Amino acid sequence: MKQEERRARTIERLVLAAGGVIAEGGYERTTLETIAAGAGVSKGAVYAHFDSKLDLFLLVVDSELAEADRRVEAVAAAMDSTTDVTELVGAYLRGGATRQHAGLMAEIWRVASAEPAVRHKIEAQRRARLDRLSAAAIDAGDLLAVAKKRAQLAVRLIDAAIVEAQLEAARGVA
Repeated sequence: MKQEERRARTIERLVLAAGGVIAEGGYERTTLETIAAGAGVSKGAVYAHFDSKLDLFLLVVDSELAEADRRVEAVAAAMDSTTDVTELVGAYLRGGATRQHAGLMAEIWRVASAEPAVRHKIEAQRRARLDRLSAAAIDAGDLLAVAKKRAQLAVRLIDAAIVEAQLEAARGVA
């Protein structure tokens, strides 16, 4: 295996491990040692690939926002067949691994309040998500004003469902 392939695999393992650990314990409480252990590498290996925990977290953010975008595509596809926004939220939640996704999204939003680089990513994703769902509603036959309102409502309910999933997870742990 080439050095470049090994590097890519190590980074992928670190991002996956970081996502799981951060979803469970939060960004601040997560240590690079914990991430390294979860990925099966040394702390030095983490520093060989990342300058800081934030640099690694930014890749986790990119990965999770890509997952959110995939879920939004399922919502956009569902707009053709339903006007019921609760069904649209269901299309988002059926994406699998909802507990970890909810945990990471909630943590991304929280960290975004303090970290401009994270805030920039989440704001761009939120705008794109609203634009995508508005376009899907227009394609489904809604007038522009109705499409925007339906998309806004779906987005707000998806965000509320993520918060609710986090609260349910917390109740199950406590």
